[in-house]
Amino acid sequence: MLNVPIAVHLSTIAPAHSTHVASTAISGTTYEAQHKTKSPIPMLARKLANAGLETSTLMQVYRGSTPILRQPLALSYWIGIDVLDDDRRPAHVAKFKAFDASAFKAA
Repeated sequence: MLNVPIAVHLSTIAPAHSTHVASTAISGTTYEAQHKTKSPIPMLARKLANAGLETSTLMQVYRGSTPILRQPLALSYWIGIDVLDDDRRPAHVAKFKAFDASAFKAA
């Protein structure tokens, strides 16, 4: 486990539709996740865990230089959730459900 929380930076790409981006650099390697209707933070956490980072590693999320949460949270917290934001209701936290490609038949 790292002694210092990983700094994750949030930004928005704003052409026609906003795309939210979360990124971090660890040991010279940059990791990035982006999405239009979901928070990219849980997606980035899953990428980091797949890359071999311990799930007890803390992440501190920033927008610019401002932390967006009071305390850093463990990768394991972010891995298990999705934060959904769409036109039908405000942003909300939901349990992460992995996409099951085997549920679809080939055409």
